[in-house]
Amino acid sequence: MRVVTEVDQRRLDAIRDQLRCDGRRWTVAKSELVQAMLAAEAHLSARGLHEQLVSRYPQMDLSTVYRTLRALAESGVVHSLNDGSQTRYGLADRAHHHVLCADCGSLAEIPAAALDRLLATAESQTGYRFAGQSMTLAGCCGACRS
Repeated sequence: MRVVTEVDQRRLDAIRDQLRCDGRRWTVAKSELVQAMLAAEAHLSARGLHEQLVSRYPQMDLSTVYRTLRALAESGVVHSLNDGSQTRYGLADRAHHHVLCADCGSLAEIPAAALDRLLATAESQTGYRFAGQSMTLAGCCGACRS
C-alpha cells in the first residue's frame, strides 16, 4: 500500500469536499478509487482500477467501479478518454491535456499552462473561443521512436 503524501491528502480532501458540495456522499468506493488514481499518476481503465482494489476489497465488483466512476464523472472529478480500444479514467482536479502514442497507446498528461499561450494565439488567429477543457494530441512516444 502506498503512503498518501500531504499533497495527495489535500487533493483527496478537495475532491471529497467537491462531491459533498454537489450533494453526493463520500463512500469507501469513491475514496478508494480516487486514492488508486492518485497513486497511479496515470489514466486507468475501470478493469485496471478494479484489479488494484479487489485484493483489499473483495466485495467490490466491477459494476461498482463503473457506477462509482460514472458518479465521479458527473461531478467533474474524473474524465474519460477513449482511444478506440479502451476507455481510461483520470482525475480532473488539475487542468491538463493529453498526448496519446499512436503506436503503443501510452498516454501522458501535459499541464494546461504549457499550452495556454499556444491556444490563446490560435484563438486570436481563428476567431474561435475554445470551450473544451481538455484536448488529446496524437504522436509517437520516445520508447516507440527508439
